[in-house]
Amino acid sequence: MIVFMASGLWHGANWTFIVWGTLHGFYLVIGKLTEKVRLTVVNYLKLNNFPRIHGLLQTSATFLLVCFAWIFFRANSLPDAWYITT
Repeated sequence: MIVFMASGLWHGANWTFIVWGTLHGFYLVIGKLTEKVRLTVVNYLKLNNFPRIHGLLQTSATFLLVCFAWIFFRANSLPDAWYITT
């Protein structure tokens, strides 16, 4: 988490960059904490039998999360980013 927050600071001295880095760290932490649950869901839905669909779902989820984080990276301020997200 600290590394991602620091990478946000590296991009600039603005809160939007820190939030951007923190979001990526949060995604990683949540991914690790929910790994067993996600594997259980994959096995229950038999997504292992359809690797292309499983890969498409994983890629789509990653794409959406990264696009959401980019709102904060590109916004001029946190209120601007909040306005875009709501």
